[in-house]
Amino acid sequence: MKNKKTPLVIAILFSGVFIGSLFGELCSKFLNEGVIKKIFFESVLIGIKEPFKLDLYFFYIVLGGGLKINFFALLGLLIASIFAYRIK
Repeated sequence: MKNKKTPLVIAILFSGVFIGSLFGELCSKFLNEGVIKKIFFESVLIGIKEPFKLDLYFFYIVLGGGLKINFFALLGLLIASIFAYRIK
């Protein structure tokens, strides 16, 4: 039997990553360039940098995507996973 709380746990984890990334991006706007900014606020893009394009005569599709990860996104995921574990 499927657990009914699984969508809630996924939503909590997604929210944690989103809020952590948003917080990291906002805080990085206010810091000067330096070592601290490079360590904590630099994002790494994981995914397809150039989209895959399929062009048939009658059909056109573009596939691609990416995930920007920074320190605060991982911190948000950790906090959200602790919260989700307590709910489950």
